[in-house]
Amino acid sequence: MSIAEVQHNPPGPDDENLNDESVTIANEGEDAIDLAGWTLRDESSRNRYVFGAVTLAPGDGVTIKTGCGIEEPGTLYWCSDRPIWSNSGDTVMLLDTHGNVADWLTYRD
Repeated sequence: MSIAEVQHNPPGPDDENLNDESVTIANEGEDAIDLAGWTLRDESSRNRYVFGAVTLAPGDGVTIKTGCGIEEPGTLYWCSDRPIWSNSGDTVMLLDTHGNVADWLTYRD
């Protein structure tokens, strides 16, 4: 599992474009991975998204958008009422069901 992409600074005021802020997770392995109970979080650990029943086949990915919306294959919604990812820099962490860091990505603007 890897953090494939972070869209942390959408055009315009961030709080008006929550669904343009997102993180994409990719399964680069050879086996399907059940993400139920995995956690996506920022470096503050105040912001946490816990995955429901989502399984990624090898080569598949899923994008988690910060705002609310109707989930569909490949797109999930955090449903936060405020931006999650800091425009100036942050660390995105993906933790498995045991709290082990499966991947992390630090970005700076």
